[in-house]
Amino acid sequence: MFDVYSENASYHLGDVLPVLLLGVVGGILGSLYNFLLDKVLRAYNFIYEKGVTWKILLACAISIFTSCLLFGLPFLASCQPCPADALEECPTIGRSGNFKKYQCPPGHYNDLASLIFNTNDDAIKNLFSKNTDFEFHYFSVLVFFVTCFFLSIFSYGIVAPAGLFVPVIVTGASYGRFVGMLLGSNSNLNHGLFAVLGAASFLGGTMRMTVSTCVILLELTN
Repeated sequence: MFDVYSENASYHLGDVLPVLLLGVVGGILGSLYNFLLDKVLRAYNFIYEKGVTWKILLACAISIFTSCLLFGLPFLASCQPCPADALEECPTIGRSGNFKKYQCPPGHYNDLASLIFNTNDDAIKNLFSKNTDFEFHYFSVLVFFVTCFFLSIFSYGIVAPAGLFVPVIVTGASYGRFVGMLLGSNSNLNHGLFAVLGAASFLGGTMRMTVSTCVILLELTN
């Protein structure tokens, strides 16, 4: 489903420690995620005891806040020139694609908007993909991670259809991608592979899955 790495990769002993730390920190973040989610759901239950009106008001408030936040955050990111070797149209027209124009001039794209204004599947694909090490900047990936982390917590439990599985994968992938970007040339692993490992560690920390996580991530990627 997601093209991560379709060529032979070389692994070295020096990559073991960063991967182990990535997994440990990802598991801790997953536990923190569950802790905060439990606190938020308890607060929501207290609000819901006041009646249906409060349920609707809470859902409307969360929706308005989320919309304003997501539309405003890309203004913090700078416009990037379209890659000369891009395999698709840049900037992208429509909902799908890697390069969202947003407020940028012709021939440029907004990397944070490319993550936010996308389907969850395309956002995961962008984070997992190979040869995209320079498409996203540190600030944009970090902001996207923090946004996904907290918005998925606050939007879960309101009177609207919502799930945690895909948001957890997106959050973990952005976490892993950010770690891979921080390591840079100090690691031989592709940033997309770090995103896969981050998604697996965060998914394992939140859902308490072990073998199932490995199977799911293997089935999602090539």
